[in-house]
Amino acid sequence: MANITYVASGIVGPSDVSSSIAKYQFPKFLASEHSTTVLSRTPIQEPEITEEVVVKTPPGNAYVRTVVFPFFVLVHLLLRRDGTDIVATDRSGDAILPVAILHRFDFAPWIIFCADSPDGRENKRNRADIDLDVSMLHTTLMQRIAWYGYRNADRVILSDESEEIDVSRKTVIKGGVDCEVVDRITRKTERTESETLRVLYVGNMYYHRAIDVLFDAVENCESDIELVLVGPPPEAGDANSMREFVEHVAPSLEARIDSLSVDCQYKGKLPHEEALAEMVKADIGLCLLPYERGMPHFLDSYPIKVFEYMATETAVVATRTPATSELLDAPQLVQENDPTVVANVIDSLADDQLRKRCRERNRETVTDHCWNSLWEQIDDTVGSVMRDDEYAVRNDGVSADRKF
Repeated sequence: MANITYVASGIVGPSDVSSSIAKYQFPKFLASEHSTTVLSRTPIQEPEITEEVVVKTPPGNAYVRTVVFPFFVLVHLLLRRDGTDIVATDRSGDAILPVAILHRFDFAPWIIFCADSPDGRENKRNRADIDLDVSMLHTTLMQRIAWYGYRNADRVILSDESEEIDVSRKTVIKGGVDCEVVDRITRKTERTESETLRVLYVGNMYYHRAIDVLFDAVENCESDIELVLVGPPPEAGDANSMREFVEHVAPSLEARIDSLSVDCQYKGKLPHEEALAEMVKADIGLCLLPYERGMPHFLDSYPIKVFEYMATETAVVATRTPATSELLDAPQLVQENDPTVVANVIDSLADDQLRKRCRERNRETVTDHCWNSLWEQIDDTVGSVMRDDEYAVRNDGVSADRKF
């Protein structure tokens, strides 16, 4: 067991929101497996973490905390220098900055936990063509600091194969799913057989998520389709997301749904376990990744919902990328985000036997991506950056090769 200080800028969790699951798993792992102190810019409300670790937050309101947080971290780390085996941070610039300063003085081994693509935020800003102002200058500066961290930390644990980070310093945790939760939800959720093919999309209803392709595809299907949508509407995003939707899709999400020739249920944003239940009830889950729309990191990222579709034994229709090709077999992949091509793959999966084989293969493949297995990989990484002499002292001479 290592003494770890984890520096996090944002709120950890909430653990019941799908997009936070991977981010939540890192501090949850540290809280469960190591002696951990969390330095957080904002209060943490998650009992699974707060009951297991010491959480320290700078005083003041949100603005004051933002200003003093790097200094707060510096002071705390210096005071705990002799009791810190490893410093870990999330990917935020204001968490990385104080650790990067101390790291230059051989303070302690440093690991960055990067649950998402490291260049995702920058891609989003470039796509939106946002003009620089004071706020954006701060955001850009924090991103530059983050990239300094990616390139200088002892180890980066991230969810994609970013070529910007040297292979000798990165551990790729491609993403995962809490298989115990999925099994529990599956046991209490009835999957009913029907002549109608239940097609599910879980995610943001945004143009850069190919929501227009999805709508056009289901209308091109020859099979009897029922479409279920789960996720935030376009107006939940920034102004650019809504502008793109109106320009390329419809005046509103409701208007596009009303114009569909197939039955469509829009369920809005659901708690994570309810979204998993919808996956259990679905026949096919959709995940289109139009990286040509200004999100090139889609090529290398491993979407959480693909793992969740697979764990709930749902067949998948996903854009073929290097990442999805590792997870899914050919009958579930589309070469291009074209409505006709997507519709053809959906129709092919209307075949009960093919869909059954895909569902079974998905469940078998996803076993290696259950979080309880991934925690072992993370722990191996933590052990690999521990200094042998420090580890030996803290474990009374036990070999540093032994797993924590």
